[in-house]
Amino acid sequence: MMPRVKLGESPNDCWLWIGAINKRTGYGKKQHCGRTELAHRWMYQQLFGRIPDHLVINHKCGNRACVNPWHLDL
Repeated sequence: MMPRVKLGESPNDCWLWIGAINKRTGYGKKQHCGRTELAHRWMYQQLFGRIPDHLVINHKCGNRACVNPWHLDL
């Protein structure tokens, strides 16, 4: 399996999703358990657990293709 994330030079840099991107929204997307999920939400859940249904993930860096969990805010 090919990596889908390009890490930055330092831990503070964006981690760019290099898999599929939604052309309309600019968000990364991935297939997981037979469903299409937003890549940043998937990454957040891998490290911090389930996201409650009524909450969103904000990109503190402003880069919709970023999946660096330290740039993502619940």
